[in-house]
Amino acid sequence: QFEKIRDEEILEGGDIWGPFGSDEEWQLAKWLIKNVGHTQAEKFLRLGIAELLDAVDQLPRSMDWKCECITLTGDIRNSDGHAQTEELELW
Repeated sequence: QFEKIRDEEILEGGDIWGPFGSDEEWQLAKWLIKNVGHTQAEKFLRLGIAELLDAVDQLPRSMDWKCECITLTGDIRNSDGHAQTEELELW
């Protein structure tokens, strides 16, 4: 049924995205409804793009990654009777 309606709209020169301006808008709307939920999607859609970008700019910056080497001692003994250890990178 959907394909038939779409084909008719294309033949008549109609807008195949319905109320959406493009495939990108349609994909965004579909993703919002599927993954965010109706109420939050409505709040998102009410944001002006300038407001959205301002909000994104106000997000805290992430910390730099750093790596520390640590030694873990396990509960398994080696052939000398000592607890086995392993060097690991902790990010």
